Amino acid sequence: MGLHAIHDDGSIHWRCHHKACKPLQAHVSHDDIYFVNHDLVALPPCSCGSRMFVRVAFTPEELAATNAIQYGMVPEEMTLPHALTGEPIPVMIPALRPIGANPFFARHQEFAKHLEAHGKRYIAPKSSADEKEKEMDDDSTAES
Repeated sequence: MGLHAIHDDGSIHWRCHHKACKPLQAHVSHDDIYFVNHDLVALPPCSCGSRMFVRVAFTPEELAATNAIQYGMVPEEMTLPHALTGEPIPVMIPALRPIGANPFFARHQEFAKHLEAHGKRYIAPKSSADEKEKEMDDDSTAES
């Protein structure tokens, strides 16, 4: 599914996966938009109660996959022999070439940039080992 649109002002549009639900929109500064982990963002819940999560970070291997590249007909100049005289003549023919990232990936990466601009970042939770070490340090300083 993914995001349907993201605008320069930071408003995003998406649709719930339930057919009966209406299209949704929110601004990236909305309180219900937050990072779940380093590459996954939760969007505000729909009126039906479901919530959509979108990926905003991709590995280079994922971005290099053939389905992650958008192809388009790009005019390409070629020199071909004339049918009768055999002389070379320049011609423009349409060629299917990569023209950029798939719009799905591009929208989600743009969303990540907007989140960063509004101060929303992933903050990794502290592990229990780090907390125990801090408690031990606190105990040793308290005894001194």
